[in-house]
Formats: sequence, structure tokens, C-alpha cells
Amino acid sequence: MIENIYNNLQIPKKGTPEYNEYLEYLKERGKKIKEKKWGELSLALSEKYGEEYAAPIVKELRELQSMFTERNAIWMANLYDPKIGGFYCSNSARDNDEFLPDIETTYVVSCFMESSGMSEMYGNNWVNALPDWLKKKIGDYVYSCQDEDGFFYNIQWPKKFILEEAAIRQPRVTRDLGAALYVLKKLGITPRYSTEIKKEKSDKKSDEPRLLSQFDSPEAFREYMRKIEEEIAPMDADQRAARFYYYGNMFQSITAHLNADEQIKKIFIDFLEKYQNEKTGMWSDVLVYNATNGLHKIADIANKIGYKLRYVDEMVDTVMALISKTAEEYPVAGGVYIYNAWSCLSYIYENILRFGDGSEEERLAKKEAIKKRVLKNAPTLIRVAAEQLKVFEREDGSFSYGHKSYGTATGCPLRIAGLVEGDIGGNVLSINAVRRSILAALELSDYMVPIFSEYERVLFMNIVEKLNFTAENDRGDI
Repeated sequence: MIENIYNNLQIPKKGTPEYNEYLEYLKERGKKIKEKKWGELSLALSEKYGEEYAAPIVKELRELQSMFTERNAIWMANLYDPKIGGFYCSNSARDNDEFLPDIETTYVVSCFMESSGMSEMYGNNWVNALPDWLKKKIGDYVYSCQDEDGFFYNIQWPKKFILEEAAIRQPRVTRDLGAALYVLKKLGITPRYSTEIKKEKSDKKSDEPRLLSQFDSPEAFREYMRKIEEEIAPMDADQRAARFYYYGNMFQSITAHLNADEQIKKIFIDFLEKYQNEKTGMWSDVLVYNATNGLHKIADIANKIGYKLRYVDEMVDTVMALISKTAEEYPVAGGVYIYNAWSCLSYIYENILRFGDGSEEERLAKKEAIKKRVLKNAPTLIRVAAEQLKVFEREDGSFSYGHKSYGTATGCPLRIAGLVEGDIGGNVLSINAVRRSILAALELSDYMVPIFSEYERVLFMNIVEKLNFTAENDRGDI
């Protein structure tokens, strides 16, 4: 009976026995969807690599995925702010008045509706999976954050605040620009201002600080990079590795500006080549996770600007050495380190195939040799990744970015520092990004098994609707 009700979209009234039965039906349906996907992944692995690889790899992936439950969707839904229309990054951000929702978190939650499987009944499109009132609130919130200069500034981090420390806070704005434009485009909303970055004319200079002014000319960019090199000069090996992660993050969101001027691109490439270590293949002289953190960013940049990576064999050796480290040998500071390290492999594959030396057949053979090495060790490597991630699981089913919360990001206050709590960024990295990067390294991205289904979407929306109803009727906190 429930299946007929479901198929005819005659959803029972909430709070009734029929509705509880309906939820149980959705839960069982979700399990069947996932089992079918596991079967497809197992078959794909068997056909591509053989059964001797398929069974142990699927076993370890199942163990990894078993950590992620419906409690995660419930936790995430409770971070919605119905008055502003966005999502907070964590419980402490929601529960303390000095913090507000932010654009990137709202973007990440929206994307998670698709990547987790919650939109499976709606063409795997988060826009279709949300009611009109919620889409309008999200759209109005993001749209309202745009400034005349084209960038989007969060309410709590206005333009003046960003410009006070532009060198540190610029990545916040360039990341939010991409996130905002994605959300608005998906919602069919045109930004109110152009997002084209205007350069100063040579005969008219302004004393007002501007973001991305380093791209006004090759000379301006050369001076900008000279200051970066001055900053690097006194650093030790560990500091320098961490700094190249920061630089990679900074340039990753503005590769269009590197591509817009060949002289500027060459200055940037010369900078990369000057500091790459030929023994590690990294922008690090030592075997630390910041080596792969930096490569995660720089390899992506290289693919976007058409640059052939050097010292690829050494690079792969370093990646494999790090993803083999157990939690006892080398505990990671956050789940993002696991994701970043694994993601390097697919970036390297792409770079070899598109820009590597030799014929197409030779490039393919080189890539296949690296992948065979990953495949041979995959069960152990996946088990290690799961053990490393387990440390960041929290009591409410969420996952955190680090062992304790960071209070700021890119120089902007996000939440209370020093707490043991989950956060949206760390959560999505742990749940989706790690699994995605593992499958990408095996070239099986199309077979990723969803963690959620319509069942979790309904649980999510029930909470969001309740929060919205409470806010509109001014009944206080739930």
C-alpha cells in the first residue's frame, strides 16, 4: 500500500502512523538503491581489473562508507538560518550572535544535496529537490551580497573589512565569487552587477585599494610575486611547504587571470619551477602532508593553465608514501589532508595525458603504470584513509575539519575556536571528497555509491521547514 501511495506522490500527513510507515518505506528503498550501486561498482571493478581486486576494494569502501549515517543530514539541516536564508558552518557559529551564515557554506550544502544522493528523485539536481520558498530565500541572500565591484561580500565580512588585510583575505572573496555565481546560475538568477574585473587605465590611477590589482599588468604582477618571494626567503622547510598550500589555494580560484596574459602566466610558471624540489616532486623539501596539500592545488592550476608538471615520478612516490602512513605512524591534522593527497593522483593522470611527453600511447602507458601501482595497494590504502578519518567523527554524526575548530579562515572569523565540533567544510570533505578522490584514482568515478537518498532529503527538509515555520511565526527557538 505504501509503495502505491509513494508512486502516486500522495504523501501522508506528517505525524500520522501512515507517515511513519512512509518514512520506513523510503529508508528501505534507499538501502536497495545503494546495494544496486555497490553491485555496479563491484562489477565494474571485476571487469576492469579482475575479481581479485574487486572484492577487497569493495569491502574496504563499504567499511569507510559505514561511518556516514542519517544523523549527518539531520545535523546539517539544523544549521539553516531561516531569517537570512543561508547555512552556518557549525553549531558554534549558529549558537553565537557574532557569527552569521556564509556564502561558501551555503554553496557547499547545496552541492551536497546532489553529491550525497539526496536529490536522486529529482534528476540529481539540488534546485529541483528544494521547494520554491527555500530556493527564493537562498537566491535572495546570495544576490544581496554583491557589491558594485562585482565581488560578493558576506554580511559579517564587508568590503572594508576584506580590504583592511587584502593580502590575507583576498582568497575569501575570490572563493565566494565562484560559489555565489554557481548558486545564482543554478537558480536562474542574473547577478545585479557585472563580475568582469576592471583594470585601471594607465592615465588614471586610483589610490583606493582594489582586489586583484596585481593583474593590471605584467609589471604589477612581477612586483606582486617579488613580495611573495621575500616572504618565502626566511622560512624553514615545514613553513615553506605550508605556504605553498596557501599560495596554491590563492591562485587556484583566479586561474582565469593567469590565462588572460601570457607574460603573467610565464612569470607564475617561472615561480613554480624555481621552488619545486626535484627529489620530492613537490613544493616541499620534506615528506609532510603540506607537500600533497600544495600539489593538490598546484596540479589543478597546472591543468587549467596548460602547464606540464615536472618530476612526475618523484611526485607520485611522495603521494604514495603519504597515503600509506597509518594514523599511528603519521596522524593527519584533518580529513582534508587525506582528500588532498588522494586527489593528486587524478590531477597527475590528467596532466600526463594532456601535456606529457611522447605519443598518445606513451602517455597512456605512463598513466596506466601509476594507476596499477595504486590498484595493487588500494585495499590497504583505503583502510588507512578510513582509520585516519575516524578520528574526526563527532557525537552528532558530523565530521570536523580538524581535531579542534579553527576560529578563522582566510583571515575571517567563522566560529568559536578550540571546540570539538563538526563543520560543513570538514564534513563534506570527509564524507564525499575522500571517497570521490579514491574512485578517481581508480578511474571509476561514475560508480560512486551514494550515501543518502530521498529518505535523508525528507528528514533534511522536515527540519528546514520546521525552522522556517518557527521563524515566520515568531515562536522562538525550537
